[in-house]
Amino acid sequence: YEQGDLVKATLEFKNALQINPLASAHQYYMGLIAQKQNNIGAAMDAFRKAAGSDPKTFDANLKAGQLVLMTGDADTALGYADKVVALAPGKSEGHALKGASLLLKNKLPDAEKEAKAALAIDPKNVDAMIVLAGKQVRDAKPADALAIVQDGLTRAPDSKDLLLLKLKLVYDAKQPAEVEAVLRRLHEVDPKNEAYVIDLANQLAQANRLGDAEDVFRQAVAANPTSDALLSAFAGFLASKKGVDEAIAEISKLAGQSKDGKYVFLLEQLYIKSGKLGDAKALLTKFQQSSTAVNDKLQATVELARITILEGDEKAGLDQLNSVIVQDPGNETAVLLRGAI
Repeated sequence: YEQGDLVKATLEFKNALQINPLASAHQYYMGLIAQKQNNIGAAMDAFRKAAGSDPKTFDANLKAGQLVLMTGDADTALGYADKVVALAPGKSEGHALKGASLLLKNKLPDAEKEAKAALAIDPKNVDAMIVLAGKQVRDAKPADALAIVQDGLTRAPDSKDLLLLKLKLVYDAKQPAEVEAVLRRLHEVDPKNEAYVIDLANQLAQANRLGDAEDVFRQAVAANPTSDALLSAFAGFLASKKGVDEAIAEISKLAGQSKDGKYVFLLEQLYIKSGKLGDAKALLTKFQQSSTAVNDKLQATVELARITILEGDEKAGLDQLNSVIVQDPGNETAVLLRGAI
């Protein structure tokens, strides 16, 4: 697990649990692995089992409470929080979890008390800061909430949770300059998250700063040319702001620099959007003949079938879809398209 080999770690812990199903530490690590894999349900189940096997384990009770709170079950989360505080009253995490649970139950003075207790122990506890800000929001004092978040960011400047809360507050307050600044900061903190770049470009476009928006998109695509989401958003931006032909020209340049099928399929959609079905068919046919990747060939056939159907020849389109399903019975797009016919 420490070496990052989650597959091997999972097998090892599963084998260990077969020998001792009640081993709290093994269940806890299974929870950590599931959490890293974004399988929140499995993670919560593992942490709860770990806490049940050893009620005195601080980490398992804390993790279980935090994940239960994410589901909105404030009462159960509060139960875990009470256990965590009892196990380690001198640690800030339990007080922060209790404060968040009480906030969800709308017990604002008690939530504030616990959050302040957490910050007295650890002034950098982000969860406690968020509880205090949340309390101000519920008191209809968004400016005070923003002040708390701003202060928190001086202590934890790279906290995505605080930045995302600030983003919501400044967006609700209709402060476009601040929205832009926070999105840029989020991109600095987490450059691999393309959603922040897309939101930033869209924010600039809404402000009619089309040149700035295009620059943001171009820099992002250059840094991550294989991102489906970025390419699609960039093409959509160009199509809506400069016209479909401009988008086709730009994506064609990128397609010429790469053998990746995603450019071809994006370009095909732009051709269809502009009514150039013949160009779309020619593009797909050429790609289908030149590609060596089986999945790309099958997807090209599905897209050719879609165009054939748009042209009114359902029988020919159905034949193309059947040829794909014979090779790949689990091809969801082909099956759904055939079902629609």
